[in-house]
Amino acid sequence: MKGYKSAEASSSGSSLWAECQALADIKFTYVVACQQYSIHKRSGDQRAKDILTLMTTYAFFHHNY
Repeated sequence: MKGYKSAEASSSGSSLWAECQALADIKFTYVVACQQYSIHKRSGDQRAKDILTLMTTYAFFHHNY
């Protein structure tokens, strides 16, 4: 990883680490929402529409990172 500083090595390491953790949390939540959407959609559950609404409303989280 020549040319890249690790989270621990940067001068604002704790801030960078917190940002990385927040990004990982957002992505994990998005993936789980997609999985749940698929399960609910296949079974015809109304919650699929609610999940789809949330995923499309907050899709910018997924695409901006």
